Amino acid sequence: MKGRIVREQLYSELDLQIKKLHNPNLRDRAKTKKHILRLLGKNKFKKPYQSAWWRDYRAAKVNKLLASGKCECPECGAACCSPTLQHVWHPTPFRVLCTQNINDQDFISAIPEYIELQEKKKSGLNAQEYKNLIYHRRKTNPTFEDEEIMTYAYAKASSNYALGYFSSDELLLFHIEEVRRHIELLDKDYKFVCKGCAFKEDKPIIDSGKLSDVPYFLLSEGCTRRDLLAQAIIDRLAQNL
Repeated sequence: MKGRIVREQLYSELDLQIKKLHNPNLRDRAKTKKHILRLLGKNKFKKPYQSAWWRDYRAAKVNKLLASGKCECPECGAACCSPTLQHVWHPTPFRVLCTQNINDQDFISAIPEYIELQEKKKSGLNAQEYKNLIYHRRKTNPTFEDEEIMTYAYAKASSNYALGYFSSDELLLFHIEEVRRHIELLDKDYKFVCKGCAFKEDKPIIDSGKLSDVPYFLLSEGCTRRDLLAQAIIDRLAQNL
């Protein structure tokens, strides 16, 4: 998207993704969801605070807050002349939503169908794709060693395509609405605090790089379903190499 991004454009993009998900005639629903997830992972949605429209919104709110002088930090009580807009609510990461909502038995029963689908795709579960992925990840020609096969399997298992395949449309629609709310900046979703308190509140997220301790579906090392899917990919790949 060229030019300066404004919230209305982001709303329109989200509406378009919702429309796509409601289309009953999609040829490859998982592929469509993969593209939607890739879009939602871009900074304009994931980190809206980096955008000019967000900074303008914050500046207007701060100017109004400081119209009568310094404000008091609601956390530590210190007088503050440069308050920070601090979120008290964030969208739940989609992979966390999946971990919390996808049934184990449903996931396990869907693995054989997923493997068959991948095998039918020209780019899936064959020697050439294996070679391409390993070279892309390791910058070396593949030697078909166990470590490389594991790299391939876990890359396939954690892909946005796999995420789209095993997750429901309803769950992704719910996530899209949470992304919309994050952009909307409802008064109840943020507060103004001093920079010191903002830093303390953000430090656990900065240190861990995550908003939740719940394993990220098909991504975290603690996700057992990632291991199950990777092993199924390894078993089928072994037949095709």
